[in-house]
Amino acid sequence: MSRFGVRASVAAVLVAASVCLSACETSGHQLDSTACTRPATSKTKLSSDLTAGPAERPAWSGTVGSVEASGGDRLFSRSGGCLNEVSATTGAPGWTWKAGALVMGAVASSDVVIAATGHDHGQAPAAVVPVTEQVVGLDAHTGDRLWSMKVGNDGQRVPAMIAGGTAIVAKADGTVVGLDASRGDRKWETIPPSGCAESQELSDIHPSAQLLADAPAPLVLYPCGSAPRVVLLDPATGKVRWTWQVPAGRSVEYQSAAAGTTAVFGLVVSDGASAYSLFALSGATGRPMWHADGLTDDVGVFAGAGDLCGVSSSRVACYDETSGKPTWTRTPPAVPDRDTLGPIGAVAENGRLHLVEPTAAAAKIPPASTSYRAKPGAFRLLTLDLASGRVIAAQALPAFYRGPDGVVTSVDVPPAVVAVAAGHSVVSPEFHETSTVEAFAN
Repeated sequence: MSRFGVRASVAAVLVAASVCLSACETSGHQLDSTACTRPATSKTKLSSDLTAGPAERPAWSGTVGSVEASGGDRLFSRSGGCLNEVSATTGAPGWTWKAGALVMGAVASSDVVIAATGHDHGQAPAAVVPVTEQVVGLDAHTGDRLWSMKVGNDGQRVPAMIAGGTAIVAKADGTVVGLDASRGDRKWETIPPSGCAESQELSDIHPSAQLLADAPAPLVLYPCGSAPRVVLLDPATGKVRWTWQVPAGRSVEYQSAAAGTTAVFGLVVSDGASAYSLFALSGATGRPMWHADGLTDDVGVFAGAGDLCGVSSSRVACYDETSGKPTWTRTPPAVPDRDTLGPIGAVAENGRLHLVEPTAAAAKIPPASTSYRAKPGAFRLLTLDLASGRVIAAQALPAFYRGPDGVVTSVDVPPAVVAVAAGHSVVSPEFHETSTVEAFAN
């Protein structure tokens, strides 16, 4: 399953997210503290800030924390200094792991969860930078601690991924380590290329070794000063399979997701100004196969059913992963204040793309409004066939409103799909900035 939402590393530099992380003490927003909040959900009672008719009613809703990962039929969410297990089908809480530090994020397989812990550096309204100090392997079924590793002050929220039975961890000095995911035994260690280790001052928010999101194997971006390069590592041995030197004057937008199959990898590449392209790299050699121009900055990349797709707030554009020939596109309907349309949160799994799309009823929050109410059905949860763009299912979403906890949905802060598990899509209002979610059966 691949997911695109709030940017996974320097995402927290975004002021809107920073304000919420630093200032939202008593609302449904995430807390910047080590205090724990247990999930509170219900299949019959709606959240107090949720307005829904029979057509928009979710399977369950409530406050679970920020949903970070899924494995099997379980969701894993963070709230302050805790990582929580939640049933994807019922919302029932399971185990809670107390970290003793701020939980930055998590990745998961069906058996292992890797939690990242650390702190936020800085103070809103200035930039707030995520600083991860340690990753901890947990038993996904019990929450028991299996192993841990110090990573230094790394600028990624979760400098780890799981490929097969191997946990791949990127350290602040640019070293990438492969561990047995269940036991934590070290299997291999790969140092960064010569000249590619960056300064680790907290003012430098660019990690020395960035694990590109949602790749099926460890695809690593090394900044290397002004000559960035992308390296594919063998997850079993840590050996370099290939290296792609990013063209001069361009940079990989590692804030955006990267996704791929074992045959093709997709990356968003910028010219340093305002032009963005989707590059398809051969999984065998790392050579560029094709590229598509004209993307926006906030682009998620998804692969499946032989297509490579770029998903942004303005459209979904899919291409044949081998030839780059356009296969299908989808543009949201005309909505008021289209130029303020916020980023799209989406999840791809099993050849399907799950995302939220505005309707003509969606509107921008009126200036200085404290009582704005979105209308039920202003946004729709869609399930699309990745091969053709065909709508498999459409679900009208409830309305959240600006009440005591500040939650509101509108064009500029749209809902987002944060996880798909066990036949349920989990949606968060206001993109990914709240701990309130609702789940719908697919």
